[in-house]
Amino acid sequence: MQDFEGKLAVITGAASGIGKGLAEKAACLGMNLVLADVDQAGLDQLRQDLVAAHDAAVEVRLTDVSDPEEVKALADLAFDRFGSVDLLFNNAGVMINGMSWENDLRDWNWVMGVNLNGVVNGIKSFLPRMMTQGTQARILNTGSISGFLSSPAISIYSASKHAVVSLSESLKFELELARSKVGVSVICPGAVATQIADADRNRPENERPLEDTEKKAMKDQLRQGLLAVGMDPAKVANIVFDAIGKDKFWIFTHPEYLTRIREEAEAVARQENPVYQPLVDM
Repeated sequence: MQDFEGKLAVITGAASGIGKGLAEKAACLGMNLVLADVDQAGLDQLRQDLVAAHDAAVEVRLTDVSDPEEVKALADLAFDRFGSVDLLFNNAGVMINGMSWENDLRDWNWVMGVNLNGVVNGIKSFLPRMMTQGTQARILNTGSISGFLSSPAISIYSASKHAVVSLSESLKFELELARSKVGVSVICPGAVATQIADADRNRPENERPLEDTEKKAMKDQLRQGLLAVGMDPAKVANIVFDAIGKDKFWIFTHPEYLTRIREEAEAVARQENPVYQPLVDM
């Protein structure tokens, strides 16, 4: 897909970070937009900005992607309003830090519910209708470099992103077997200047874990590190849309990690024990 003018992009997690960058790029390319997030104020502001800057057709909907009924309602809005969906970005994502034995089941359910089930719900609600359109379309799932290289203290996040990468690859094979015109990509960012370190700002207050001094310091370090060395979400969006035009499945924003991924795969093949190397120099 190289011509984006007048086509529709649906983006979850659109009110900030990578999702906002994707929305701004899509509007710049003349696309219509359906934007979803749990941050209504952020959605409303983004819609206002995009309409003013690009005269874009933009619909927004408060959506918890972990809830299949809410994602179905998002799909209904998109298809009822625009008739077809050309790009679906299953992008919403959250993170929580802490050792795996310290995180309780609510933490696991929250992160997996958004990061993995959000992708599953998007596929279930949108893909069958996208397949019946008979037109070229694409689903883009936001994974992470953490879907290949694991780190301590973000074990739930790493596990969810490994799952998204595997699911995306399986989905690609399934759509090829079905001879569908719908393609698949998995976006695998490295460090990006987003607010993901504070993802629990949108979590119900009574479900947020208590943070001791060590956890607060860990979160502060992650926040400051991402802002200091993270890629601008606008640059991520440019990379993503360039990859769409080239029909790429793998979309790596930081190609310098590819050597690490290759080394890790070779170490697995040699059955060597894993050795931790920090993903980002904080």
